[in-house]
Amino acid sequence: MNHFYGNIPEEALKGDVLQILILHYNEFEGPLPRTLLNCIALQVLDVGNNGLNDSFPHWLDALPQLAVLILSCNNFYGVIGNPTTKIPFPMLRVLDLSNNHFTGHLPENYLLHFTGIINDITPHLVVTYSNDHLYYAFGSSVMLVVKGSEHPVEEILYLYTLIDLSSNMFDGDIPNSIGILADGGNSIATIKAWISGSTEPLL
Repeated sequence: MNHFYGNIPEEALKGDVLQILILHYNEFEGPLPRTLLNCIALQVLDVGNNGLNDSFPHWLDALPQLAVLILSCNNFYGVIGNPTTKIPFPMLRVLDLSNNHFTGHLPENYLLHFTGIINDITPHLVVTYSNDHLYYAFGSSVMLVVKGSEHPVEEILYLYTLIDLSSNMFDGDIPNSIGILADGGNSIATIKAWISGSTEPLL
């Protein structure tokens, strides 16, 4: 944990070799810098637990390698709406939008096109979950810890998937695409979302 504050500097995000950017647990504010679009090799973007204030960053759905997107515990707001590309977030495995101020219906058009989750397509990135934290590394064999139980996953722990939309202000019906994601491939899938007026997670 650090205590950086102010806007995320755009000047630092102009290269095309950056693969992992973790800025969580700081005091950054303002919008996400659009220069992130230049980071075409980016696989992990974690800006959770800051004070960022922005609408949903649709423009990130064009990043071809992005596997992990964590926007949780910020001040993102508004309706998520529709993708900007035909196949948005083609490699996405982890999406955490929890504890923000998103409104409207759940983003069905995005959920329908998360091919990285549905088809187990992913870059060579290991995502592990332990003690309520996600860890990212490049490798081939890890121990996955879920609710205190260890699960060895050899060679293929590109399979951990997570969608967390909880603690927002979504309303409307639960889209059928949630079921498609939960059943897709052989992945270890966790999907959480609370609808306005409901007290139970979807899965």
